[in-house]
Amino acid sequence: MTLERPLLGLPGAGPVTARRLAAEGLVTVRDLLLRLPRGLDDLRRETPICALGEIPDGEAVLVRGVVRKVHVFPRRFLDVVLGSGDATVRARWFRPPPGMSKAFTKGSEVALAGPLRTVDGGARELLHPTNVTAALAGKAGLGLRPRYGAVEGVGARVYEKIVTGALAALVEDADELLPAEACARLGLPTLRAALAAVHAPPDEIDDDALAALAAGRAPAHRRVALEALLSVQTMFLQRRARVAAEGAPTPIDASATADVLARVGAALGFALTAAQARAVDEIARD
Repeated sequence: MTLERPLLGLPGAGPVTARRLAAEGLVTVRDLLLRLPRGLDDLRRETPICALGEIPDGEAVLVRGVVRKVHVFPRRFLDVVLGSGDATVRARWFRPPPGMSKAFTKGSEVALAGPLRTVDGGARELLHPTNVTAALAGKAGLGLRPRYGAVEGVGARVYEKIVTGALAALVEDADELLPAEACARLGLPTLRAALAAVHAPPDEIDDDALAALAAGRAPAHRRVALEALLSVQTMFLQRRARVAAEGAPTPIDASATADVLARVGAALGFALTAAQARAVDEIARD
């Protein structure tokens, strides 16, 4: 599969989803994979609820606990309190889908993943977390999870599924612009390897490489940036070559220009300001 393949037909990308992605300018595999994640959430291991006080606001965490309380405010918000031992954390969703509260039976054990924040009184709260109870079954963690900008009407899980399908079907040398020797000389991965590193980083990555990836300074980011710059420069060179092949432009006869300007002025129906008149004169001279 090449980068120019339409998204329609990939796992998770049915006609409705494909239209919603297209509304955001995401039509091909290239559009999708070159839309890089906004951040990276480290969900390789659970964070004990009693240790949440050490986590800074805004950082995503993976927690597991027993449902202690459920407060449902129809069409407004849903509050769920999870507990483990003496420690608790509240999860809150604004305008939750109807029936969402059914997934949180009092006394059941659930796992949530989402950003942490501090609320009044110093309590910790998960805002709009994802219920990952089923995904975490039998696992120690969820791995490193890229964080994408929202696409209206396309859920995060569906978006991730489409990205995964696009990466899995992409061949190693798909639309590769840089020669292998150039990548080796610059210390950069192939485009396919760079996209995989950004969208599906391995859990075994070392701390320095993870920090560079999270900050957008990894070799994979440099390779994608070079791809964009090379594409733009190639486009300009092609345009310059076309202009050169067509020869120098033919100057417009001065009398014809004056006639056109006179007709345009008559059609406006109002007198030009001094600044507008100077602009018209500049255009005529050009």
